[in-house]
Amino acid sequence: MAQRAGQRLGLRGPQPDAPPDGLLAAGALATPVLLLNSRSGDWPNGLANGSDYVGRNLMRHLMDWIEVWPERGCKITAENKEVGLNDFYFWEGQKYGTVQSAGAMANLASMDMLTNQPGWQPKMLRAMSPAVRPIYDRFFNGGLVLVPMMEDLPYLDNRVLPSDRPGADDRQRLRLHYRLHASEIERRGVFVRQIKEVLKPFRTLTLRTGANNSTLGHVCGTCRFGTDPQTSVLDAHNRAHELDNLYVVDASFFPSSAGLNPSLTVAANALRVAEYLNQAHFAT
Repeated sequence: MAQRAGQRLGLRGPQPDAPPDGLLAAGALATPVLLLNSRSGDWPNGLANGSDYVGRNLMRHLMDWIEVWPERGCKITAENKEVGLNDFYFWEGQKYGTVQSAGAMANLASMDMLTNQPGWQPKMLRAMSPAVRPIYDRFFNGGLVLVPMMEDLPYLDNRVLPSDRPGADDRQRLRLHYRLHASEIERRGVFVRQIKEVLKPFRTLTLRTGANNSTLGHVCGTCRFGTDPQTSVLDAHNRAHELDNLYVVDASFFPSSAGLNPSLTVAANALRVAEYLNQAHFAT
């Protein structure tokens, strides 16, 4: 079912009693691009985009990857129990984030993380002779990888857009506009300093920083929900304000990113929306 010139249009499928609702869950990058690409005379800015908020408010968490050796000669080579702490979630009236270990990524090669990023140092490491790679591996690998994860706030200028050019295989490409604002720069500086102060007794190595704009973590917020159709895309039930039968149930709906992994919240919200639809269509 869709709308054209104020009229509802519908197609009847093999299950005429099925609810005419569409669920969109392509991810917080692909979902807004799909809507933005659905332009027409009735939807000049893209489907469900009367507010011009589709694709905006992109959030991705600022994650600093820090390898720490809890004791001398530590060599973690197998998967280990994950640990996490929220001691720095709030500090002196300011909100930061959480710290968790990459317990399920023990075989993560620290050297690969160091070399797979921009900058002259990674470039030099990539150019080193394969003969000396084992020496560097022994020095860089074997520690526990901790990930301080800080909340970034939603901003209208941080957004995802369709690319002007298709990829080499003619598949859809994306354009990302993301920059750190003053709040994120200041809070990240305080957050990382606090973490490193705690880790002072141990040997540490920063593998990747949250200031690196090429690192995307938990992307969310690009079709935010809210009560005002002028400043949001979805209503409280994750239904598009301008369409009766379109629901978005991926991480796009987040109005803020919080300072935690959003996976369980995404799943819980999808179940909440499913329960609402079930009651709306099958209450009897």
